[in-house]
Amino acid sequence: MYDYNPTAGGSVTGGSVWVRLLSSRLAPGMHKSILKVNGAMLILALALSSLSACRHVTVGVALTRKQVAFIKSCVTTRSEVLENLKEPLLDLRADRTMVYVWQTRQGWHPTFGGEKHDIGGGNDRWLYCIRFDAEDRVMKHETIRQRAEESPIKATQDWLMKQQAIEKR
Repeated sequence: MYDYNPTAGGSVTGGSVWVRLLSSRLAPGMHKSILKVNGAMLILALALSSLSACRHVTVGVALTRKQVAFIKSCVTTRSEVLENLKEPLLDLRADRTMVYVWQTRQGWHPTFGGEKHDIGGGNDRWLYCIRFDAEDRVMKHETIRQRAEESPIKATQDWLMKQQAIEKR
């Protein structure tokens, strides 16, 4: 068993503990091979990170926090929302709710031979729901993720039911 006493001049969090532990268990010169493998892993990790793993919008226009920062519950009106964000994809007037929709794709996008390729990842659909009160002032606003098997209307209705349940408490 390897004994390590941190009060004897070592560091529990430092990498030297692992080097000493490995050195005590491995054949002479073996720790150099491990360091070479770790160096190769670092180079591989850096190469993979340069493949541009990112999320990009494929449908619609994503709303950022900065774009919706002006929206304040009980203050911002429907007309102010329309003025700043323009027409939503869904306007459910009976529910006093507007919904902005966009889709993103996550994946790696390496460039080979001057062409960009899409590797892996998947699509996510996002909804920015805004519910208004009877005076057309914002009651609640939130970004939600739509499940793959449901429509934007179904996702919005589920969100509305959740909001109504919260209001009843």
